[in-house]
Amino acid sequence: MYGVIPDKNAVNAFYGRVPCVDKSEGYKTCYFSLSSYSSPYEAACKWVNKEGVETWGLTRWLMIKAGKLRRMRSLSHSVTVKPVVQHNEQPDGSIIEYTSFVVRWYDDDLVETTKWFGAKRWGTLEKAEIAAHQFAAQKRAEHTGGELHLPESLT
Repeated sequence: MYGVIPDKNAVNAFYGRVPCVDKSEGYKTCYFSLSSYSSPYEAACKWVNKEGVETWGLTRWLMIKAGKLRRMRSLSHSVTVKPVVQHNEQPDGSIIEYTSFVVRWYDDDLVETTKWFGAKRWGTLEKAEIAAHQFAAQKRAEHTGGELHLPESLT
């Protein structure tokens, strides 16, 4: 849990907690009480926001405050690319197998969304894979408040 947390053992005392970028490092924590601050709650709020912005940057900190910490710490940032073998039954009863790539991600409303990339549209399976990974990189940048810098040949 992060943010401003009341101290259970003291009146009008609070902990300020900000998640570290590396999950294994846990949280940065600071204690605020009347013995050190005239208004410990406001001091804790200011510290949490200041540390959050310094640690994560303003855009990402606002996303974390909106409940997207798990997405920020995930290696895939909740966007995955997987090859899928699809089977298509023909009218004569024969089955055609073909490979395509699916990009999956969760929108802000936690609704799973998918986009398919296949050789039929992209020309070859290799081009479809490149397009799928490029699209996934764009989605990850969008999900984390980052910027994606691509070479001109890919834009």
